[in-house]
Amino acid sequence: MHRLTLAHLTAIGLTTPEIVTLAADVGCEGVALNPGTINIDLGGPISRLDNDPAVRRATAQALAATGVKIDLVDALGIVPKFSLAENAAMLEIFRELGSTRFNIVVMDSEMARVRENLAAVCELAKRIGMVPMLEFSGLGGPISSLKVAAGLAASGEYPGLKLMIDSLHLARCGEMPADIAAIDPALIGAAQICDGPLSHPGKDAYRYEALFERGIPGEGELPLLDFLKSIPADVLVSPEVPLQALRASGVSVRECARRAVEGARRLDASLH
Repeated sequence: MHRLTLAHLTAIGLTTPEIVTLAADVGCEGVALNPGTINIDLGGPISRLDNDPAVRRATAQALAATGVKIDLVDALGIVPKFSLAENAAMLEIFRELGSTRFNIVVMDSEMARVRENLAAVCELAKRIGMVPMLEFSGLGGPISSLKVAAGLAASGEYPGLKLMIDSLHLARCGEMPADIAAIDPALIGAAQICDGPLSHPGKDAYRYEALFERGIPGEGELPLLDFLKSIPADVLVSPEVPLQALRASGVSVRECARRAVEGARRLDASLH
């Protein structure tokens, strides 16, 4: 069975310590926490551990009380005005709380600058003992497919770099689980799972579903069993399932998270 890690986006709007407690309640061993450093609307407020000592203390207390671990910082953003120092300070706080991995999302179209900043981030990760992971998507930017991301991770230019593979982005980039199986499994650092229609809904609708309205694993059309088979057993899987419409209908965030996690767990269990 894969280790299940509750994604921040699945419980968007809760404080960080509340997400940790929720993860324990729904049977997740870890959490993937958004540091709140990327200026993008995700549908709710995000706790900033780097500039709120009270939330940081409450998060540490929740981690100790539940035994849940911060499996992943999701995500560090490489943007045009990227600051290595600011992101290093943020990562250090998460490292002190026990996190050993962080995800990287590229939001800069200038590839030469991206390469320079990505190399600097990977060197930083090596110095502080964390594992950097690169996420791809079809939402814009140069990291537009698994093929592109895997090429960078395998190039040797970015020490320790691994891949974050999201089931929705894989499908929307026109790739399949067979494409995952074709790469070196040692490059896979983590996976995010959700469901949805197999056909591409169009760029604007894709952006909306990615941020606000994904499907509960097992309730859509994506080839998730093959997806999970392609992810090595020792790689964590994070149910990332924002359900804005369901929450707006009155279903609690806890129940939404439970359904997302249980969907992923049922699929994973069926492989064994």
